[in-house]
Amino acid sequence: LLQEAEIAGTPVSNRAVFRPYRTNLAEKGRPTEELNEHLAARVRGGAGLVIGPAKMLVDPSASGPWFVNAYDEEILPDLRSTTETVHDAGGKIFGQLTHPGAEATGDWEMQAQLAPSAVASDATYEMPTPMTQDEIHRLQQSFVDAATNLSEAGFDGIELAAGPYSILRQFLSPKFNIRDDAYGGSWESRATFVNETLAAVTNRV
Repeated sequence: LLQEAEIAGTPVSNRAVFRPYRTNLAEKGRPTEELNEHLAARVRGGAGLVIGPAKMLVDPSASGPWFVNAYDEEILPDLRSTTETVHDAGGKIFGQLTHPGAEATGDWEMQAQLAPSAVASDATYEMPTPMTQDEIHRLQQSFVDAATNLSEAGFDGIELAAGPYSILRQFLSPKFNIRDDAYGGSWESRATFVNETLAAVTNRV
C-alpha cells in the first residue's frame, strides 16, 4: 500500500487513493477554500492521490448548488487553487467529470433534463428529454472542453464518472436507454456514447 505507483505516466507516492464523494462545499459553481482544505487534509492523512471535486459538471444543461461547473472557463483560477492546495500538501489530484442526465432535477436551471431516452429516474421522478444525435455530439464536446479546463488548471488526471448521477451510466443501462438508433439496443451499441466520449477526451488531453 505504501509503495510508489504510476497511473498512466503520473507517479503517485503510494497506492492509497481517496475516492470522490460530494461534499456540498461548492458555492455558485466554484470550489471553496473549505473544499480545497478538505482534499488537502486527505493527502496529509496519507493518501497519495485524491479524486475530486466529485461530479464536476461538463455542460450548463445541468446545474445545482452542490456542483462545480467545470465547463466554465471563468472558474479556472478557482480550480488552479484546488490543484495547488493539494500539490502543496504533497499529493496528486484527479478531477471527476459528469453530467447527471435523468438523475438530476430541472428545478435549479428550470429546464428539462437531457437523457438517452424518456425514462424517468426513481431519484427525481422527472421525465427527461431524449437527446437528439446533435445533442449527443454537443455533450461529447462538452466533456472534451471541460477536460481541457481541468488540464489547464493543473489536474494530474481526469476521471469520467459512470456511476450514479451520470449520463454515461444511463447510456449503458437498458433501463434508461431504450433508443433504437446507433446509441441504443445491444450492449455494444449502448456503450457507443461512452466509448466515443472517452476517445474524444483522450485525444484532447
